[in-house]
Formats: sequence, C-alpha cells, structure tokens
Amino acid sequence: MYESKKQIKNTLTEYKNSAAYSTWFGVKFPVDFDLCVLSNVLLFVQKNNLRWSHADSASLQLITQVITQKQHVSIPHSISPHYAQTSIILYHISRLMQVKPIASLEALKSQLIMETKKALAKTNNVIKQVLLTTALQRWNVKPTNTIIIEDNAAIEHNNFSFFIANMASMAPKPFKDWIEKIGVGKFYYYCAAYNYTLMIESLLLSKN
Repeated sequence: MYESKKQIKNTLTEYKNSAAYSTWFGVKFPVDFDLCVLSNVLLFVQKNNLRWSHADSASLQLITQVITQKQHVSIPHSISPHYAQTSIILYHISRLMQVKPIASLEALKSQLIMETKKALAKTNNVIKQVLLTTALQRWNVKPTNTIIIEDNAAIEHNNFSFFIANMASMAPKPFKDWIEKIGVGKFYYYCAAYNYTLMIESLLLSKN
C-alpha cells in the first residue's frame, strides 16, 4: 500500500486528486485505487489503534463519498476494479465498521443496510447470499432470507469470483474502460476452500 502524490489518471474525475492510498507498492508503479483495499487498510489502522495519517483520512473521505453517491451499487467495477461486486464491497465496509464506530460511516449505516437487504433479495448466488448475510449480521441486523444449499456443488463449483487480478485497472482513462470492456488482462480467482470459510464465518456470526 503506497501513499502517492501522483494524480490518479485511471479513476473517476472527482477522485483524480485524492490523497487516498494507491493499491500498489512502489514509487514507479501506476496509481490505482480500490475501495475494498482502502477499507482493508483502514481496518488495519482501526484494529491496531494506529494514529491516522493524511492518507487514512483521504481514504475514508473517498469511501464515504462513494457510498453517498451510491457508486458502489451503480458502478462497482469502477470504484473496486479488483473485486467489482456490490456484495463484496458491502462485505468489506461492514467488516471495517464492526471494528469500532467511524462517525461518517455510521451516518450511512441505514442506507447500507437497505442496499444490502435489497441485493440479498435479488440474488440467487449462494456465495453472494453468504457475503450479504454476513454484512447484515455485522450491523446487528437479522437476515430474513434463509440460505438454502442443496449440495456441495453450489459452493465448490460456484462461478462467483471473490478477487480479480485486473491489469487494466492501472491504465489511464479512457483506455482503461476500453480494455476492461473487451476483458483483456483479467484473471478471476476461485477457491472452494475460501467459499467454505466465508460460510463458516457467517454461521459463527449468527450464533453470536
């Protein structure tokens, strides 16, 4: 994770001058940001009671602005190119908020809960259901939907990818949009063991 002073050339116009962390280490690396990555960094800061830096504050401001404008719902692939799913973004945000309250995120909690419930009602994918259910549980909301798993194939052969190695994310706009559209440089990661881990996490939260 690198605190960059370069202009972000591969993101939305309103974030091009953000002082938020770049995803990649190294001074010579292209500047890139991903909302889930920023959330993970702030989780580390919060969990270890570290003093907030300027980059931490800028990262929180970016996260808050994205949520306020609902871009995590309308264009998740743009604000989180390496996860690219609303369900995963909500999962990460809930994990950050569970560590300790952050006022600007707490103010958006009711919106996030409503979005999570809506997404949960729409999806038939078991892993997405697990992620969204976990998010609600972290916000102390009991899900009304019951996750039904008919056999292990729903977990082990699920086509849901939690992480994407997206080389196009580093390209400047508008080339980034063109490269992503044709799907070049994308590598989707699947892991049945990780899917089971996500399920166990959700089950443990439900018991607590």
